[in-house]
Amino acid sequence: TLRGHGKTESLITVRKIFPPSVLETLVKDYSYFEGRGISRETLEVFQTGVCKTGRLKGRFVIPVFNSKKEIVGLVGRALDETTEPKYKIIGQKKTFVFPAALNLAEIQKSREVILVESQACVFKLWDCGIRNALCLFGTELSIAVLNFCIKVDPKRVVVATNNEVSGVGNDAAIKIAKKLRKFFDKPQ
Repeated sequence: TLRGHGKTESLITVRKIFPPSVLETLVKDYSYFEGRGISRETLEVFQTGVCKTGRLKGRFVIPVFNSKKEIVGLVGRALDETTEPKYKIIGQKKTFVFPAALNLAEIQKSREVILVESQACVFKLWDCGIRNALCLFGTELSIAVLNFCIKVDPKRVVVATNNEVSGVGNDAAIKIAKKLRKFFDKPQ
């Protein structure tokens, strides 16, 4: 630990690995996302389902896998628009590179990465046959996603944040593009 100024902070953070058995507890109820135009086949590929107990009870759960196919996170999406917060995340979001465990080969083959805000965006693109998207889990480019992009060295990175009336997605796209330009040539 680091001591100073009356605070104690950990210097090393250990990522939790969830047992595969957590997926067995998910109910294969895809009605929420099917209602949003996502296919059952896609939702099955991502091993999703509704959680009936615990901290993510009543939420649609999306597991996040690392490169070793271990579960390092669980993202719980509220099933109605009145539940707050809309998303509950268990695990270290800043370390997530979703769904690289599923689409690394496609990203390497296409030499292109599409950065999107949410898992639903990834699902919809997947349904359309576009399998080279990565989820930002919001509007910030994490170090983990940036490092992944640097490592795969794509010919092109597409920033596809949402185009809300508030302008949040557009502002985020500009900020992300600026950050990417520090590591990639302009044509990329």
